[in-house]
Amino acid sequence: MINLKDKILGSIYGVIIGDALGVPVEFHSKAYLKNNPISEMTGYGTYNQPPGTWSDDSSMTLCLIDMLNGEYNLHILADNFVKWRFDSQFTPFNHAFDVGNTTRSALSRYKRNKDPFKSGEKSVTSNGNGSLMRILPLLFYIKDFSEIKRIEIIRDVSSITHAHIRSVLACYFYLEFALKILNGVDKVAAFNITRSEYINKIESNNSEFINAFFKEESENNYDILVKEFNHFPYIQNGYQFPIKFDNLVSDGYVVNTLDTAFSCILSENTFESTVLKSINNGEDTDTSGAVTGGLAGIIYGYSNIPSNWVDGLQNVELLEKYISLFTNKYSKQNL
Repeated sequence: MINLKDKILGSIYGVIIGDALGVPVEFHSKAYLKNNPISEMTGYGTYNQPPGTWSDDSSMTLCLIDMLNGEYNLHILADNFVKWRFDSQFTPFNHAFDVGNTTRSALSRYKRNKDPFKSGEKSVTSNGNGSLMRILPLLFYIKDFSEIKRIEIIRDVSSITHAHIRSVLACYFYLEFALKILNGVDKVAAFNITRSEYINKIESNNSEFINAFFKEESENNYDILVKEFNHFPYIQNGYQFPIKFDNLVSDGYVVNTLDTAFSCILSENTFESTVLKSINNGEDTDTSGAVTGGLAGIIYGYSNIPSNWVDGLQNVELLEKYISLFTNKYSKQNL
């Protein structure tokens, strides 16, 4: 039995390790990585960084962890993002790199208006994976809340940078799946329950559930959610096993990143094989690795992450500063 502390540590280090494994080969194709697969920590690739260097995925995750170590406050979280983006805090070498365009625009807007509820990008073209990659620690704050409150908090945290409903939905599916895993549900069952619960609430036109995804109630909210669900065909229709990876795309689009994570989680049975499967699918390797690694860390626990991968991370002192406080705070809860 994996205890709560092991799952918390596994989730966070899973994100960071997946990120660090993927950084050197970001933008490399699936074909390239098929011939040159990643199997260990490497370095000096795409960004010419030493092995174990983590990027924006982990930095923004640390920003969230730091906020959750104190009070839940969106202004504090957005301020942390600004400190990372403009002052290079929460980074391994005092240098923020690999900043996504949607995140860049949203944080520039927040820096001007100081309103985290109006900073996020709302365009359909702004559905990169920049909120999905950083949201996993929120699970341990919201896990005992009602579903409606969970949705509202997920919506607000995503929307600091990614405010389009598609990005919010991706974060919701990700964290609801993770919550079921955290509570001991088998991964295949957790996926099927997550999708069926959403489908059932939409089909029954559950207004409280539907309106929770939006900041304002509207008679159009139902139609929007129905339409947006069509962009998640694998959640809508389920997976056919064995999952075929030939056509799986791992670019920066939030839907494809989530698809990659679920595909790897449902196909593999160890932390190492799951994360490496994700990274070796190519393209946005650091974020695919981070999003997949976080889930794998909950499933298999920190104790089953290779110790040399943990030890090989850069600036472990900074990581431990935030992670130890977070783990101590949230491992005192009950599952």
